Amino acid sequence: MARLKSLWSWIHFFQILSAFYCILQITSGSYVEQYLESVEVCSAGSGGLGLGVLSEYIGDLAKKRVRLANFPNNTVVIKMSRWPAMWSSFFNFRCQFTVTAPKKHGVMMTVRSMHLRTRRDSKSCRDYFKFKQDNEVWTNPVCGDLSKDDNSKNPEDLVGPRFISSSKGEIDVMFHTSGEDPDDDHKPFSLEILFTAFADCSTPQMTKLVAEDKYRQCSSIRKMSCIPKALYCDGVINCGFDDDFGADELNCATENKHNEIKRSISIYVFAVTAVSTLVIVIVFVLLVCCCMRKFQKTPRPTTGNRSRALDMEFSLSTAGPPSAPPLTLERSVNSSSTMKSEDLPPPYDALFPSSDVTITQPVQKKK
Repeated sequence: MARLKSLWSWIHFFQILSAFYCILQITSGSYVEQYLESVEVCSAGSGGLGLGVLSEYIGDLAKKRVRLANFPNNTVVIKMSRWPAMWSSFFNFRCQFTVTAPKKHGVMMTVRSMHLRTRRDSKSCRDYFKFKQDNEVWTNPVCGDLSKDDNSKNPEDLVGPRFISSSKGEIDVMFHTSGEDPDDDHKPFSLEILFTAFADCSTPQMTKLVAEDKYRQCSSIRKMSCIPKALYCDGVINCGFDDDFGADELNCATENKHNEIKRSISIYVFAVTAVSTLVIVIVFVLLVCCCMRKFQKTPRPTTGNRSRALDMEFSLSTAGPPSAPPLTLERSVNSSSTMKSEDLPPPYDALFPSSDVTITQPVQKKK
């Protein structure tokens, strides 16, 4: 039974593994999302302490690193909150983190969507985030409103740059929100920014990957702009260089058709794998049931017979070797019938004949 349970657990394991592999094949184009309130991204700075400009530098002591090498296709989405209903907890919020690309890669940032408050009297930011690039200088604050459907490079309601890049492979990010204002429209905070690593297309390794159509150059004039082919035509702008903003989402009619075919094949493979695994499991269960029924029909000794058999074995093991073969009644009868008369002992009358001789006792003389 233990072996059957172990085999059954292995079948479940391979079934889950095959299903997980197929799901990964189907969802390979999705992006991993990280959140500002998670300990993996944001380390609390000096929010609410009134330190002013010093708050920008104290956070450097505890800022976290988001490594793009840990995510599929070297890309990750940083969002405002995992729970939209908890947006009010981001008042007076401060945090800093650093996004790093793999070795010999650069990193670029694109704002996907955002709602961070601006001041009413001017085009300045109340809530903002800003970046430190290769020149070690912080950019102007970024805030305002931006919809996911807006694919323009310079949206009208956005304050600050929508796209920045660093060829050194590292971008520092600072996030800041002010306190609550009674005159606000109470629209929830929202923020979604995308970080993508890019490589130099002129290196021998990248040249080979480009020839195999695994990487593509997303800028017409920049060699340092190679990103994975999987990021093309997925509805998300990864590449935003000045010369070709959103080049990875241009001319996607043929590419989308190819992706649909590939997705259909993946779904077909998943369905065939699931059905095959289910058939194997059903056949195995039927075989086990047949074996169990056959095993149950096999007669077994009862408890009484088994105890008597054990007692007999015990008595035979404790008894010594027999001195002589036991005599049976049949043997004694046969032997008595074959005995000769002369071998018999004399009869009793022959040994002690009967007679009428009287025995006289001696008479004692009188004195």
